[in-house]
Amino acid sequence: MSDSPQNTKAGRRNWYGLSLLLHVVAVLALIFLTPIRKVFLEEFESGGGSKSKPSMSSKELSQLAERLEEISEEHIERNVEAMQELLKQMQELNDAEFEEFVVFEHSQIERTPEIVEDNLKEALEAMQQAEELLKKNDYSTAITQQALAESHQKSIQDRLELVQASQEVQQAQEEAAEVQKQAIEAAAEAKKARSEIGSLEYHLRYPTSQIPLLEERVSKAQESVKNAEQRHEESQAKLNEVQQDLASVKAETDDAKKIKREETRLAYATKAVERTEKQLASSEAALEKYIERLTATKTKVTELTKAKAEQEQVANSAHQTATEKQAKAIELQSGVVEKIQEDVAKRVAELQSELGPDETVQAELVEATAVPDIAEMSVLELYNAATAVEQQLAEKFRQGRAMQLSILQDVPFNAALEAVDLVVPVRPEISGDVMTSDARNAEQLEAKKEAVRKAMAETGSMVALGHSLLGQAIQARQGDGGIGAGKISLAAIQARSTQMQQLESLANQETSGKAVDVSQAMMAGLDGVNIPAAVPVDAPVVEKTILPSFGRKVGASGEGAEWMAVTDWYLLGPFDNTGRANIDRVFPPESLVDLNAVYLGKGDRTIRWTFTTAIDKLGQSRPANWESYGIWYAYTELKFDKPCDLWISMGSDDKGQVWINDVPVWISASHHKIWHPGEAQRRVHFEKGRNRVLFRVENGQHGMGFSFWVKLEE
Repeated sequence: MSDSPQNTKAGRRNWYGLSLLLHVVAVLALIFLTPIRKVFLEEFESGGGSKSKPSMSSKELSQLAERLEEISEEHIERNVEAMQELLKQMQELNDAEFEEFVVFEHSQIERTPEIVEDNLKEALEAMQQAEELLKKNDYSTAITQQALAESHQKSIQDRLELVQASQEVQQAQEEAAEVQKQAIEAAAEAKKARSEIGSLEYHLRYPTSQIPLLEERVSKAQESVKNAEQRHEESQAKLNEVQQDLASVKAETDDAKKIKREETRLAYATKAVERTEKQLASSEAALEKYIERLTATKTKVTELTKAKAEQEQVANSAHQTATEKQAKAIELQSGVVEKIQEDVAKRVAELQSELGPDETVQAELVEATAVPDIAEMSVLELYNAATAVEQQLAEKFRQGRAMQLSILQDVPFNAALEAVDLVVPVRPEISGDVMTSDARNAEQLEAKKEAVRKAMAETGSMVALGHSLLGQAIQARQGDGGIGAGKISLAAIQARSTQMQQLESLANQETSGKAVDVSQAMMAGLDGVNIPAAVPVDAPVVEKTILPSFGRKVGASGEGAEWMAVTDWYLLGPFDNTGRANIDRVFPPESLVDLNAVYLGKGDRTIRWTFTTAIDKLGQSRPANWESYGIWYAYTELKFDKPCDLWISMGSDDKGQVWINDVPVWISASHHKIWHPGEAQRRVHFEKGRNRVLFRVENGQHGMGFSFWVKLEE
């Protein structure tokens, strides 16, 4: 009596756990039950009041180094053997996946003429709508239609590559796509210039309105200066007159009273001159200030006006280019329609006669994996062999995931493979000089010990990653029902593809709406049950006035709270997204979350997972190394004491995506946007115990941030 799929699934999971456990036990036994323990756990004693051991001779050091290498070779050789076994099992899984993929690809080839015809029609319709919108200067909507046309063109190109269309036809389609791309770039430039013009006009409003006011103030200040000058001249004339009177009195008489009276008049006249002089200086300073402000304002207006004129020139030129290129793209795409249809029909007929029932156009998938012979290898050679096997294992995992994506998203294999990154960390190099040279002193021995430690640790990490990748691949194959349960039929393949598309459609905010109940869909999964369609639901309102509690564990006890903000995350990034070119690319964390892994990110920088917590009382989080045009991943785990269906609320700046237990629950709009904790709500199903949450956040320009709230009332 054969085992049921459930028993088979449980058996494989038990095997996986047992295999990993036995490997760990073997490593511990090797370290603690062999002489290697003395090499790695006993250090040379010195100082601290203890008696120093006598120094070893060069011969003794060399012998110890040789013994160290012999023991480490045995340990690393076991790791390499484990990696080879994992690679073999991954190849077996891929072979099984390949059998299903062949069925799917044959159907895909058969359906290509119809799909290409639909894409050609929809591409042309979108291009023509974009042309009309460009004439109306509606750049935002035009660019949306252009992007839609570009998407259909990409699908056409993928299908032409799938059926190996003639070079002439592929080049003609590439030319139409390239001109369409140029039209998009020109439209984006025109949109940007028009936006800049709007910004310049906004900044021109205030200084332009200030010029007549400042001119009026300058005029008044000039009048004030003129009046002050007149008063000063009058006071100065009065002073001169009093000075003359005093001189006359002194010349005519010795009367002290008369002289005293004139001197008092002189004092008053002098103070009057000083007062009017100050008033004049104040009036002149005010005039100078207003003139400076007027001059600066006029200069600013002149500069802004000049910049506006330049942007208008850019906008007009870009608009003209966009309309011309769009018209040219329509002409090229229209002109190649019949050629494409004829060539595709011909190639499909040829492939259907050429390909056997177990053959595919993807030749690299059936290539045998070359495994190096590790007998008599040195530690350095073993480490390099382990690295090579890890690369092959990761590539096989990538191919297997690409086959699944190809089936689930109904795209050619090469397009799916291009969208999946290689899940392999950056491994350090082991110095060949250190490993191959003799250890003739304590320093050289310590360097060799450190290199051996690194090689052992890294190969151990490789084995752990290999088990994780294999476990992920097994789990993907052991989905309940559908192709995961071993049913190799086109109907099963198409059913699973349809279900995955339904899940993603529910998650997509642009297709399903701001608030959606996806709890039943999450439980339905891929077990053959139809995914419920999105229906309008009443979701809880989320405002920035709400102050959530913080946490990651939800239980029946403790103080009650309406909302819980998840504030503790592991963050990884940035991955490159220059020009938003990789906004839909699948990076390694979407295939496997390995918190110990190290990757090459944007600009070939080494990136690793780092722990962070929220930056404000609303639970908003942000990477410390955020920058423009990058993609980050945030990972956390939530724990529940019982299964429950709860509302969650999410927000991101810019595009965000969320998976709970590997099921997509939210895909935000793709355009640039600001963060708000109530951007979208989903009613989701949480399992008892550990629930994995993966949050993907893109930053286009300027700042970024994201948040994840859980409503604690069912």
